[in-house]
Amino acid sequence: METEFRDSMESRLEKGYLLPKQPEILQGMDPLFGLLQNKQLVILSLLDGLPKQLASRAQVNVQVQPVGSYNKHFELLVDDMLRWRKNGYRVLLLCGSRTRAQRLSKDLGEYEIPAFYHEKPDMPLEAGQVMVSYGFMRHGFVYSMTKFAVVTEGDIFGTKQKRRNVKKKKYDGKAIQSFNELSVGDYVIHENHGVGIYKGIEKITVDHVSKDYIKIEYGDGGNLYVPASGLDLLQKYAGREAKQPKLNRLSSPEWKKTKTRVRKAVQEVAKELVLLYAKRQEQKGYAYSPDTVWQQEFEEVFPFEETKDQLTAIAAVKKDMESDKIMDRLICGDVGYGKTEIALRAAFKAVNDGKQVAMLVPTTILAQQHYNTLCERLGDFPVKVEMLSRFRTPAQQKSR
Repeated sequence: METEFRDSMESRLEKGYLLPKQPEILQGMDPLFGLLQNKQLVILSLLDGLPKQLASRAQVNVQVQPVGSYNKHFELLVDDMLRWRKNGYRVLLLCGSRTRAQRLSKDLGEYEIPAFYHEKPDMPLEAGQVMVSYGFMRHGFVYSMTKFAVVTEGDIFGTKQKRRNVKKKKYDGKAIQSFNELSVGDYVIHENHGVGIYKGIEKITVDHVSKDYIKIEYGDGGNLYVPASGLDLLQKYAGREAKQPKLNRLSSPEWKKTKTRVRKAVQEVAKELVLLYAKRQEQKGYAYSPDTVWQQEFEEVFPFEETKDQLTAIAAVKKDMESDKIMDRLICGDVGYGKTEIALRAAFKAVNDGKQVAMLVPTTILAQQHYNTLCERLGDFPVKVEMLSRFRTPAQQKSR
């Protein structure tokens, strides 16, 4: 790797792409090994032997083996636990939920394996002790030479892996902060003249003074020249690949009428909302119970770490649900933000109070995806999940 780096740097230096001192940013192997000789050094390797520049004082062979998958066969786990205890092993079991960890310690007791639950997995154990704790690790392992074994929840019940596809979303009507955001042919909206096509920057001289102007072409063939200082009056409608909108005409009052019509429509909507909310304030909604142990367990097995905004939204939703005010909350966020998890926790909270929950989505594919997610997350709880879409036969749709 060092040789490849040096060769690459020399080639770029010859072409004038780099400054003379830039190749020195990489520490060479020989000086590095020289520094390491003066330190207390531990090298971990799957292979025997060391680089010729290093001499070892001692070599230790650490024998470790992975824990086999029990695939939900609890009796196989019990057999291993009994064998480990008999041979004086210290055993740690890790669960992704505190509630499940406490339950597992009790289940082991029914098989004459004295296990206890503790919050800190690094607590020292005596020979033959079995501790269950809350923690995350993909697979367990056994250190035979120290008689120490770790078994994870994934080893016992199988590992569930999920990936998020985070897709970037393109927004319409985005404010323009810089000329670099525009490409010739993009549709733009001028606050006073409406939708046109951006044609680039032109330098125009007026009274012997040259200035840059933004050129916008409109539907009647007219051109509008906007001073560069007027960039804040423009918004980017969409890229060139978007569906072509209707262009406004400079000589027509069409855009002014459109703004007036939209303004009146917004005022009507606002008036209706004010009346609606006044009526809602006069009535009381259903106040849900506080979180249960099941709710805690359901949330603890969430395979990702919640973001700060996500936790804030979840707390706000629960506060609304436990209040007797009629709930009306909108959660907004980009793809991958975690909105589905917020909805799942709210749905589970409602089910805990004996309510039915309907989750409406705009497409059949999305319905199938959410159905799969619900089945996976609620598989360990006594909750019935069904889906209603064109994927179901008429008979199935009637039965649901």
